[in-house]
Amino acid sequence: MRVLIIGGGIAGVNIANKIKRIDKKIDVLILSKERYRPYDRIQLCRLLSEKTHIDELALEIEDGISIEFEQSVIQIDTKNKKVFSQNAMYGYDYLIIASGSIPKSPIDTADIKNASVFRCADDAFKIRDQIKSRDVVIVGAGAIGLETIETLVKEDKVKSITLLSRSGSLYAKQMNAQMTLFIKEAYEQTGKVNISLKDEIVDMCIKGKQIEQIKTKRFAFEYPFVIYGIG
Repeated sequence: MRVLIIGGGIAGVNIANKIKRIDKKIDVLILSKERYRPYDRIQLCRLLSEKTHIDELALEIEDGISIEFEQSVIQIDTKNKKVFSQNAMYGYDYLIIASGSIPKSPIDTADIKNASVFRCADDAFKIRDQIKSRDVVIVGAGAIGLETIETLVKEDKVKSITLLSRSGSLYAKQMNAQMTLFIKEAYEQTGKVNISLKDEIVDMCIKGKQIEQIKTKRFAFEYPFVIYGIG
């Protein structure tokens, strides 16, 4: 019997491991659209530092579990129990879809050199390699934005870091004003971070594959690196 799992993240790997521990005879195959061994996305910020290799984030995988890399599923035939990627076909007895979420972004960052979402290892590598001597603008004040600040503030290659919170809160909308102010002041004490509450990008100039300028309600940046961490 074959169990086919679409998605090489934490959910897909955990269910694959549990199936193998229950019955080692079950054929378990994971289809991952990434080119890396499954890793812990919760620790992605560590990859912003050149000191961390992606293998250090690798998840534990039970013996006997197969993984096919760089396989983006484009069609599922439930009647005939087949899954199709861009270059292959896989049969299954049981199918589990654990493909995770899709990051939000008001622009397509894929072909823009100085903008990125923050969802996978390749996003981390793009950010790491392109932020040198730039003003970094982080859009979104949730866990992604704050954890990114926590890492980047330790990197000398970053010129400055500005985090934009459109709602005026940090981490969660339920957080009270006093705690928000406490977190804001703690980060800004570094001298490299500016947290701008009730602010957002209101204008952006993109030419070719690069953002030349952005304007927020309060600031303007020339050739910044923009990170979207809005969910």
